[in-house]
Amino acid sequence: SKPMADASVMSIYRALRTFFLWCKTKKLISEDPMVEFKLMRPDPKEPRLATREEVDRLLRSIPVNDWIGLRDYLIIHIIFFGALRVGELVKLEAHHFDVAGEILHVPGGKTGAGTVPMLQELIEAFLAFQTHRPASPEPRLLLSSDGHNAPNGALTDSGVRHMLRRRCRDAGLRNLSPHAFRHGIAMHLLNDKRVDMSLVQRILRHSSIKITGGTYARWLI
Repeated sequence: SKPMADASVMSIYRALRTFFLWCKTKKLISEDPMVEFKLMRPDPKEPRLATREEVDRLLRSIPVNDWIGLRDYLIIHIIFFGALRVGELVKLEAHHFDVAGEILHVPGGKTGAGTVPMLQELIEAFLAFQTHRPASPEPRLLLSSDGHNAPNGALTDSGVRHMLRRRCRDAGLRNLSPHAFRHGIAMHLLNDKRVDMSLVQRILRHSSIKITGGTYARWLI
């Protein structure tokens, strides 16, 4: 049979350790059998990332002749050049985009609210979509479609993932998750642009530079 993945073994180990610790706390057992087991942590896998070439190819493949194409074009810019998580992306409203100050205000998410700089390409993508966005009472910027080019409420996390699968397939690319773009910009800045780790930490809005270094440092070229 196929051997169990290291991550699966580690998950089972953590579950058993928690269970037997609870049993001992409740005095259901006198000794914790897990103290005899020491499991080495598996080496972390390289982050699954979208390369700059893949991002450029994906952007070129998106037709921007309607609001849906302009929306998807903007989404790619936000999750790559802005490094937003998908949960932060779908919360965006128009007032979060400070075009004059070239700042994107990120609504509260995993690491709380924050700001990221907006490159000119992202500003242009936002303005193009904002100009063609259908009228809607929905305050969130990114709208879903009813399948007939009409707005149908706010775009959801799953809607973004479904869109990316479709757009990647149409561009002849492998499937790229929303988080692959966040990993992609980090490695692009570190390896291709030689940006300092502390700046990447601020762009990713990690609470500590140790998190940024622990995630990416071992794969620097």
